[in-house]
Amino acid sequence: MKLIIQILFLMIALCMLSCECEEEIMLNIECPCIFKDEQAPYFKSCQQMGEEEERWKCMTSKLLENIYKQLKYPESARENCIEGTVVVGILISVEGKVLKSEIKSDSLLGYGLEEASLNVVKLLNENWCPGLINCEPAEMEFIFPIKYKLAK
Repeated sequence: MKLIIQILFLMIALCMLSCECEEEIMLNIECPCIFKDEQAPYFKSCQQMGEEEERWKCMTSKLLENIYKQLKYPESARENCIEGTVVVGILISVEGKVLKSEIKSDSLLGYGLEEASLNVVKLLNENWCPGLINCEPAEMEFIFPIKYKLAK
């Protein structure tokens, strides 16, 4: 739970150790272990980043780029001037695939914003490194916000 809160805080702020893993594990998942206890899932394209902060900056940048490039603001939300944040959670498998996605927001904005968020998240099902616990692949939830703001 602590990890999920940290990830949510990092993503909302739009900000963004290594451990010695057995070579066999690294070869199987093709993603290096960077934390000793827990490591959140991240995009494989960010694995070359050396430091934790660089990796999070890369992850944040690529995640936002992928989301906002493909996100479609629902027409009914535009017509009604609806803005806000939808918090989405995705479950990443030990193979690095998105198993499921769901809305984690306490209150719903409506007007199709939650549906649009889930639709764009479905397109993120590629190139994930799984979460690791003690350098072992583990199913892990990744939570992040999608902000909707109309141009003034």
